[in-house]
Amino acid sequence: MLRKSGFVKPLLISALSLLGIILAALFWFNGASDENLLDNQLLFTAFRGEFVSAITESGEVESSSNVEIRCEVKSRGSGGTAIISIVPEGTFVNKGDFLVQFDDTTLKDRLIEQEILVAQNKASLIQAENDLVAAGEMAKEYNKGTYNLELETVEAEIAVSRENLKRAEEYLKFSNQLSAKSFITRTQLQADEFSVTKATIELNLAIQKRDVLIGFTKSRTEEQLNAEVKKLEASLEAAKSTLRLAEKREKEFSQQVDKCRIVAPKSGQVVYASENDRDNSIIIEEGALIRDGQEVIYLPDPSKMQVRTKVNDSKINFVKNGNEVEIRLDSAPDASISGVVREVATFPMPQRWYQAPIEYEVFVDVTDRSGRAKSGLRAKAKIIVDRKPDSIQIPASAVVRHEGEYFVIAVESGRYVSRKVTLGSNNDKFVVVETGIDVGDEVLINPEKQKEKIEFPKT
Repeated sequence: MLRKSGFVKPLLISALSLLGIILAALFWFNGASDENLLDNQLLFTAFRGEFVSAITESGEVESSSNVEIRCEVKSRGSGGTAIISIVPEGTFVNKGDFLVQFDDTTLKDRLIEQEILVAQNKASLIQAENDLVAAGEMAKEYNKGTYNLELETVEAEIAVSRENLKRAEEYLKFSNQLSAKSFITRTQLQADEFSVTKATIELNLAIQKRDVLIGFTKSRTEEQLNAEVKKLEASLEAAKSTLRLAEKREKEFSQQVDKCRIVAPKSGQVVYASENDRDNSIIIEEGALIRDGQEVIYLPDPSKMQVRTKVNDSKINFVKNGNEVEIRLDSAPDASISGVVREVATFPMPQRWYQAPIEYEVFVDVTDRSGRAKSGLRAKAKIIVDRKPDSIQIPASAVVRHEGEYFVIAVESGRYVSRKVTLGSNNDKFVVVETGIDVGDEVLINPEKQKEKIEFPKT
């Protein structure tokens, strides 16, 4: 009996060992191992429901119909123009009400100086006009009066000289007759001869004077008078241009003085155009220096509000005009208000520092009419880029990639098996499964840890 019992015991052990090997082989060929158990694994049950993919960004509430009040006072080489007084922020104003007063002291002083200069230029213009008229009259007087008078005077001198010469010649002729009879002395005869010579010279001088007057003096005098007229015409044009420029500058200074006082072009609530960012800080207050063209005040239309936000370039292609938006104000985060994307910027915003993220501005119209969206508030805009009302969903972390295709590790009869899936849209948490998974199927949340232990079909 002892021998029989000693034989049976090893045989029983061998049979049990063989049975264990067979069972292990069965588990092996069915794609499972001793480790292919459900203990201590995170599972998720696929469900069917509404799928929403959204991009959430922070932004600022403002009016989409905004009247911008800008400083139009020229800096003229300085750092800007100081604000003397300004209406308090938040004040409701009507059209024509006071908004801002800039320092106009220097401009008023320069306006007075310019007014004096304009008066002087007007006097210079009057003098230039009078000088031109006088020069014109002088030219006319010479052509129609002085020249003719001088010519007639010379002609008279010629006539007198001719008459004198004629008489001298007659006296000489008579003297020669008397001299031949010795009635006069030689000296008297020589005197009469000199009278003829003198009269001849005087006649020739008179004729030469006339010729010079006609041939040279007249043309030279006319040229001088015409040149003087042209010179005074140019002086008159210069005086006119100088006066126009002075009057233009006077008008500019007057307009600049007027622009130092700004009134409301329409009714609205005053919002300061202050700005705080990484590189710049603009504070609108009394005493602040404002550059030419810088925004000072906004008068928003409270019936047309928007949220201006920024979206990173990695997500901007998902955002389209017309996307639904859920807006939550930082002042009331528990309640959402509705909105819709109105505009997506075509070009990215300027980068304010090296390697700054590339961002695009997105403008969201607030369609809610409750009046809770007010200018200056901060908000979070949840832009709905995809919505599917009835979809099977699992966590995005439950999907594993193998040889270029997507799989999940599902539970079947207490074992892990791989399933090829076709995926649809996804968000930060869930992914839509179009084929390969049904509602109620359980999948591993962390398949990467079990990937090496699971058999995948060959592609």
